Amino acid sequence: MFVILTLFYFYLFQSIILCGAQYYYKSYDKETNLTKLTYSFLVDRENTNKRRLLDHFWENYKWLKTTQNLVVSVGDCHTQSDIDWPTILTDVVYHWNHVPENQDGSGDVYTQTNLTFVKTACEGAMIKSFNDDYGDTGWYGECNIYYDDDNYILRATSQVNLYYSLNSRKWQHILCHEIGHGVGLGHQSESGADLDTCMDYDIFHSNRYPNKHDFDLLNFMYGDETNSTSPPYTD
Repeated sequence: MFVILTLFYFYLFQSIILCGAQYYYKSYDKETNLTKLTYSFLVDRENTNKRRLLDHFWENYKWLKTTQNLVVSVGDCHTQSDIDWPTILTDVVYHWNHVPENQDGSGDVYTQTNLTFVKTACEGAMIKSFNDDYGDTGWYGECNIYYDDDNYILRATSQVNLYYSLNSRKWQHILCHEIGHGVGLGHQSESGADLDTCMDYDIFHSNRYPNKHDFDLLNFMYGDETNSTSPPYTD
């Protein structure tokens, strides 16, 4: 059995229900003949700046790791536009492998050892990265993951919505964010607070890179061993 899990990067924070719980709904996806689970992580504004090691993985979803170093292929499926998507994707992939201490690239650099992101052609990639004008959907970016009964991700897609007009720096925040979802990471915050990571909902979309917290969590999720255990899910 395969299920699709979808997570949106909303362009209007007002459209996110203010609630400490999580909201989702299932639908039938005619294109794939699969159940589609559309998932939004909701906001508890009183706790937006708390960072706990296990507080932003995407339930138990992750790729099956059969080697010490899991290679995650990220496919460039972008169409030509006024934004240089190949260059942005190259930078996103590089900085998921080499996570800077600060968003300006200064300070220490943390290098992944348990998984490696590699930019590839679109066909056959584990995470396929798309751009298109999807219309006035209410989201800048969307990630779909397809997973099996054991919650192992089988493939993922990242989509950025060209209906909306952003500059390259803001689009890189969105693209970095969706690639993070593609390996099982959730949000560090959803209030618009700036936590110095592309995995937040920084209202200015100014964070092009992940941060040390994302790096630590990926190392925890994917571990030093093969077939490492997913972290337990907690609300």
